[in-house]
Amino acid sequence: MLDYANLVGARALNDPAATNAVQIVLSGSTRDSAHGSLYMPKFGLAYSDTEIAAVANYITARFGSSPSNITAANVRDLRKEVSK
Repeated sequence: MLDYANLVGARALNDPAATNAVQIVLSGSTRDSAHGSLYMPKFGLAYSDTEIAAVANYITARFGSSPSNITAANVRDLRKEVSK
């Protein structure tokens, strides 16, 4: 596994509200690193609020310090923020 692709300890995954994790899944992310440009595509149009909540809950539980308990309603609210 590449060090720069490691999710363990990522700030977004250590937030029990999972706000940043959900927004990254919805909108994607691009950042520059010593290894070049890193990109994650957006999945907001491909997955439902329930599916994105399940992903956020899984990744915070698996790779974060504590699991989130985000719901489909939370994701729906975050979608509204992304679309502003």
